[in-house]
Parts: sequence; C-alpha cells; structure tokens
Amino acid sequence: MKRWNRTSLNRGKKNIWDPSLHGPKVPWRLLRGTCRPSQIPADTTEQIPQLDGEIVGQKRALRALELATRVSERDYNVFVSGPARTGKTFLVTSYLSRVARGLPTPSDWVYVNDFKDLDRPKVLSLPPGRGRQLRKDVENLVKDVQVELTKAFHADRYQLLRDKLQAELDRARTELLRDLERKVEAEGFLLNVGGEGMSISAAREGRPMSDEEVRGLGEEERARLQMSGDMLHAELSKVAREMQAMDRNLREQEAALREKVARETLGPLFQTVEGFYQDVEPVRGFLGEMQQDILARLEELAPWEEGQEEMGPPVDSPWDRYQVNLFVEHPSDGGAPVVMEPNPTYPNLFGKVERRAEMGVLTTDIRLIRPGSIHKANGGFLILQAEDVLQWPLAWEALKRALRFGEIRIEDTGEQMGVVTAKGLSPEPIPLQCRVVLIGSPGLHQMLYIYDDQFRKIFKVKADLDDEMDRGQEEVRAFCSYLATVCRKWNLLPIDRAGMARLVEYGSELAGHQEKLTLQLSEVEDIVREAHIWARENGARMISGDHVEQAIQEKTRRSNLPEEKIQELIQQGVLLISTQGKAVGVVNGLSVYDLGDHVFARPSRVTGSISLGRDGVLDIEREAKLGGNIHTKGILILTGFLRWRFAQDKPLSLSASLCFEQSYEDVEGDSASCAELCALLSALADLPVDQGIAVTGAVSQHGEVLPVGDVTRKIEGFYEVCKLQGLSGSQGVVIPAANLQDLMLRREIVEAVKRKKFNVFAVENVDQAMEILTGVPAGKLQEDGAFEPGSINDRIDETLRRLNELYREYSPEEGD
Repeated sequence: MKRWNRTSLNRGKKNIWDPSLHGPKVPWRLLRGTCRPSQIPADTTEQIPQLDGEIVGQKRALRALELATRVSERDYNVFVSGPARTGKTFLVTSYLSRVARGLPTPSDWVYVNDFKDLDRPKVLSLPPGRGRQLRKDVENLVKDVQVELTKAFHADRYQLLRDKLQAELDRARTELLRDLERKVEAEGFLLNVGGEGMSISAAREGRPMSDEEVRGLGEEERARLQMSGDMLHAELSKVAREMQAMDRNLREQEAALREKVARETLGPLFQTVEGFYQDVEPVRGFLGEMQQDILARLEELAPWEEGQEEMGPPVDSPWDRYQVNLFVEHPSDGGAPVVMEPNPTYPNLFGKVERRAEMGVLTTDIRLIRPGSIHKANGGFLILQAEDVLQWPLAWEALKRALRFGEIRIEDTGEQMGVVTAKGLSPEPIPLQCRVVLIGSPGLHQMLYIYDDQFRKIFKVKADLDDEMDRGQEEVRAFCSYLATVCRKWNLLPIDRAGMARLVEYGSELAGHQEKLTLQLSEVEDIVREAHIWARENGARMISGDHVEQAIQEKTRRSNLPEEKIQELIQQGVLLISTQGKAVGVVNGLSVYDLGDHVFARPSRVTGSISLGRDGVLDIEREAKLGGNIHTKGILILTGFLRWRFAQDKPLSLSASLCFEQSYEDVEGDSASCAELCALLSALADLPVDQGIAVTGAVSQHGEVLPVGDVTRKIEGFYEVCKLQGLSGSQGVVIPAANLQDLMLRREIVEAVKRKKFNVFAVENVDQAMEILTGVPAGKLQEDGAFEPGSINDRIDETLRRLNELYREYSPEEGD
C-alpha cells in the first residue's frame, strides 16, 4: 500500500524556523542534526566502559521493572511492551540478570516416593546446592544398606540365634510327638510320622495289623478299636494344630529376629546420613520413613537370600523406590535464576512425567519426572514471548492458574483434553515464587487487558519501552557505552571518535528527529558489525566514520532495488513526473513505500480539475475504492477549508475532482492533503504551479499545514528525481514548519542546498505554500470582505463567484 502519512506527533517544541520572520527557505545548517567528534566522550570505544545490565534510555520501563522486583506478591508480574526492534528481550534479560545476582538463591527441589502411596511422589525443599548431595547420599546409603544387611544375615551371630530358635522348636515338637506316641501305644495303636503327615494304625505285638486281622477280631474288640481310634484321631488333630502354631511362632520369632538385626544394622547407617541434614527437617522425615519401609519390606527384599551380595540395585530392583529424583538444583552462590523459554509448550513450561515401554506396557517411576522452565525459574524470573505462549492454550491457562494459586502442578496433557491415558504419577505440587515477564506488542497487551479478566489481575505491572530517547550529553554517553558493549560482545574492532559520531547521527536518522536517538538498537548493532567487516577488509585497526558510512550505504543498496526501478521508470518517461516548467492544477505530491527492510519515497502527480455544479470535491481514489479512510478524511477537510474561507458570503457552487495520476494501488494517509489542496487552488485561481517543487503536509480546515511522517525520506526521494532530470537551483520541497526538527537529510542533499542547487521550504499555512508554488501573493482578507486585488485568494474568490452565478443562471429554481 502506498502510504501518504505515517503520522509523527508534534514534539511540543517551538519551531526552530519561523517562515513568517525568516522566509520559507530553510538554511542548510538546519537540515541535519550533526554530531561533532568533540561531542563523543572518548577517543575509542576501548576507553568507554560497557553496559552492565543497564537499560539505555528506558527510564520509564526501568522504574516498572524495579517495582516488580521489589514487590513480593505473586500478582505483580510484568508485561514488557514496545515497538519492534527495540531489543526488548535483550534489555529485559540483561537487567534481570544483573538484579538476580543480588537476590538470594532459591531452594533445590527433589522428588521422593511417598511409601504409603507410590502414585503420589512427595517433594522436598533443600538449601541451594544440597539436592545433588542428598541424591548421592541416598544412593550410597542404599548400597551400604544392601551390603550391611547381607553381612548381618550371613553372620554367625544371626545364624546361631536362628539355629537356637529352630532347636527350641525341634525339642518342643519331639516332646509333643513322644507324648502322643505313648498315648497311641497305650491304646494299642502305632503312630506313623512321614512326609504326608501323621497317622495311626491298630497294632499287635508291635506291628501294624492287616485288614484281615482286624476283620478277624470279635465285634466287641472292633468296637473298642473304633472308639480308641476316633479318640486318637482327635488327639492327632490337636497335636497337628499345636505343631502348626509352633511353626507360626517360629516364623514370627524369626521375623522379629530379622527385624531386630536389621534395625540394629540400619540404625547407625541412617543416623550418619541424618546427621548431615539436621537443619533440613523434611529430609530427616523422609529418611525415617525410608528406614521404616525397609524394615516393613524385609521379606520382599530378602537380603539373607543368596545373590544379594551384588553391589548396586539392578534395573528393576525393589530398591529403586528409594532413589531420589534431583528435580531442580541451583549453585549455592548463583543468585536468583533468570530463565527464558523460547518454545513455551505445556510440557516445556510445566514439566512432564515420561513413560517407557516394558514388555508392551507403558510404565513410569519417580525417576521419569522432568521439570519445566517454570520450575527452573522458581525463586527468580521467567521470561516468555507473549505471542508464543498464547499459541498454546493449555500452557497459557496453566500459567494463569499457577500464578493465581501459587503452585506448580505437573499434569498429563491427555487427561486435560479428556483423552484416556495410561495410569501415571501425580507428583506433589511445588510452591511458586516466580516473577513472570511477558514480552509483546502494545496492541497485544491492550487486547489481553480488555478481553482476559484474569490477565489484569496477575500482570499488574506494564513496562513500556520507547523507540527513541533525547540526544543530550548523558544520552550520547550511554549510546557510546552501548557501542562499546557491542564491540566487546562480538569481539569487533574498536570504533574511533568519527565512527561513533557517525553512528550517533545514524541513531537520529532512525529516530527521524535531530534531537532524538533511536532505541531500536539492534539496527545500530547490525551496522557496527558490518562496518567491522569493511574495516577489516581495508586493513584498518579501528572502525572509522567512513566504514560506518559504507556499511549504511551497503545496507541500503541491498534493499533499494524497487526504489531504483521506480526512478528508472521516471527517467524513461513511463511515470510522468516533471521537475521543470509550470502547469495549472498539477502538483508533485510525495508518497512513501514501506518494504519492511527499506522505506523510500517518490513523487506522484496530483491533479485537480473544476467545473460548474454543486457536487463538491470528488475523490477519484475513493470512488475507485483505492482510498483509505484517513485519505477520505483529508479530502473532506479540503471541502471544509473552501467553505471556511470562500463561502461565508455566498454558496459554494463547485464540482471538482482530485486524482493521483498513474496510481494503481491503495492510497492511505493525509500527508498529501496540502498537495491536493494546492492543486485544487491552482485550478480555481487558474495559476500555474512550479513543477520543480514538491509538497507534503496535512492541512486543517483553517488552512494550517500540519506535520507528517517520513519527511526526510520524502525530500530525499524528490531530490533523486530532480538529480536524474537535472538540478536547476529552483527545485525543492515544501514541508510543514513543525517538521524541521525531523530532518536528517543525507550530506549530499545538505551540500546541494548549501550550494543553492536545491531548496527546502518550511511553511505554516497553505497560503505560504501557494506563494512558493506560484510566485503570486496569497492575499489577505480586507475590511470590506474582499481579498487583495490580483492575489491568489482574490482570483479564487472571483472564480467561485462566477461559478455560483452561472449555476444560478442554469438552475434558477435550485438557486432560489
């Protein structure tokens, strides 16, 4: 889209040149804000200290960040907004890194198993730097426990005590069987004890009776044997139960013995480790629970079994449950963390519980709990790009929940989306004490503030970065410190005084103001790095002003192909632009093209024509649906000006049209309003306009010429065309007087003005512009209500009166 205005606000300062006092021609000294080498604070950047986390020219944003770092409440998070290429991320990271060095180092966090519920691991907080030691201590403790328990249960003492229990059981069983055997023999039976248990059989003369012998007994004898047998079977059952009780009692005594031996063995081991953590009560509690769990699981661990002497647990060892997951650790003297997450997906921000496939089944354990960026930044600062976070709705909603409730939960994303997943772990939440810094555009902040109710409650601090700063002595010194930082950062050649002075001027060129410096410092950094290349190619030991100038020109050369093509079309006569002669109703306006990496301007013919009628001013661009709303507003303002100045004593009977010749693209903005009005006034006054003078500026309904944007580029664009067609000395550009301080013209153009080959005219109202274009006085309104005879306004007034009379003549009824 062709841009006719990129509005630049009036800086609130008095114009540095008053056309009514000094005339409209601007002296060459006012066309560029030069920086003398003597204004630079050092001979080279080697003599200038580099920045240490300081924010150049961003005092407003600095105060906001200072507030956020001082307030402890978790809802005072920060949204850093500002224009593109102002180095928001670099500046915020640098400042927070400097502040973080003076803040206390946050705790280490480890996950351990809750032995009562293994699906819900517990989190422990330790002083910074001690999490890794705890993990190592527990690993060594598990190994020592395995070794010492194995030794204890294979020691002679344990075996003697266990044999003693077994001997006591054997004696009791033997005595019990003897008593039973006596009873059985007294009743005429034999006791049989074998692998299948105990049984009795009738006996005669010390041997078992056969079935034939039993059947050969008398009825009375068989009855007696039957009764005795039933009694003895009952006695057998009783003895069997007593023997089972003895076995059970032995097992209980052996278990008690093993527990006693294990407790005696574990006690010193755990006491030694607990002594290292007397000041960390959660760790001591975990060690106590771990000891009790080992004692409760002795039968499962079975350290008395063969093969337990191996050092270290196997892959799927029952000892794995005692491992410690070092979740987040910090060096003891590292200060608060500053973490920037470039890809803020939910797992990257809030961590995850990984799973592994075993025998076709997904399993997990405490070792597979992974931290996210917010865990690593806990106790410090987390920096996120707002637009990136908003691309992941789960991450954005989870971030707001964490900041609202002050805890970090690790949840399965599948469960949040209602997808059935394999059963996993639910780790205990970690308390959140983190300051989140979002970086984004002002428009994004406005959208979130309006449409997201929770946003304004948890991001209460807005740090607004500017894209320019004043060009005072202090600011120049800070700017040079930034240049020194860039040189050290990229290991570049030092910059001399002339080079730094040229870069200061380049900063004003980017800012578009003689008394301002850009804060889009990444643009300046690129030029410094490229100037270093040219300096090295020339064998120089320092970067000079010439090297900087070469880097600037080369950067422009890489991107200005469309500009050169348009100038070529103008030179070939394809685009009709004349910088010589005069024409009625034709004025050279100036339009700006923004290619993203390159912005340039070119002249466009603005033509106006008038006729009889009362249709007012017709905007051809709007009728062709090529004109934007702001451009349409500018056309309506022209109509308002005509009514204000010329329709106070008569109706405005006019039909006029305005057009941008050879314009085939959208037109937006009002910076061509002054050119359009001048073309229209030229047609009404029937006065030719000097084609060597281009016009830019917006107008008010009272004829005031208002400031516009990109004035420097517009002048440079028209100068290039004039140079192609031949500089005559009378050519130039009319600009609003309020834009004088915005001029940072190339030295070539300043030199051309100095040698009277080109001109820049500053005007405050449209009358001054018309006088420059036509060479005829504008004419003031006299006491009798008429304008000065022969003046521009007098000729226009006469034309409008004549058109009004003609209209009344041809349309008498409407005229009445």
